[in-house]
Amino acid sequence: MREATTNVLRHSRARHAEVDYRVTGGLARLRVSNDGADEPLDTTRHTARGTGLHSLGERLRVAHGELTWHRDGEHFAVTALLPTGPAPEAAPDGGLGPGPGPDTGPGNGAAR
Repeated sequence: MREATTNVLRHSRARHAEVDYRVTGGLARLRVSNDGADEPLDTTRHTARGTGLHSLGERLRVAHGELTWHRDGEHFAVTALLPTGPAPEAAPDGGLGPGPGPDTGPGNGAAR
């Protein structure tokens, strides 16, 4: 919640923001969306990018959750999913058992 709110306040000209939190099917889901998203960084001119959402996504994956974000014009949304039950047990091959679903990646990378 804190990272998503920071993005709305620092990286947008939002006139409207929406926070939706629900627990269904064994998953806690937090979605924060807003209008007025800043233009994505021009990577030909800027080499440093923020790591807030990337770092948060890594932390959620460790907890068997996922973080995705999507930009559509000036609209930006970030969604975090986290299982509400016990963590999955390790699979016999040393990997993790089934998680909350396939990792859909970080969207189009427009977040900072």
